[in-house]
Amino acid sequence: INNLRKLSLNFEKLEYISSEGVYILLDIRKKVNRKGKKMVIQNVNEEVLKYFVVSGLTGILKIE
Repeated sequence: INNLRKLSLNFEKLEYISSEGVYILLDIRKKVNRKGKKMVIQNVNEEVLKYFVVSGLTGILKIE
């Protein structure tokens, strides 16, 4: 994390995310933010995006 300017996560092949996966994402986001860096999630499929929207995560996670 120290050498990164931005952490980009490509979810192109991700079809499902569990609550544990979301917890891990939020933990990574917290660590990245503490270092003053940015995290972005890219290429999210429609089903995963719906989950992020319904759960309110689109207000917390940067999704492109």
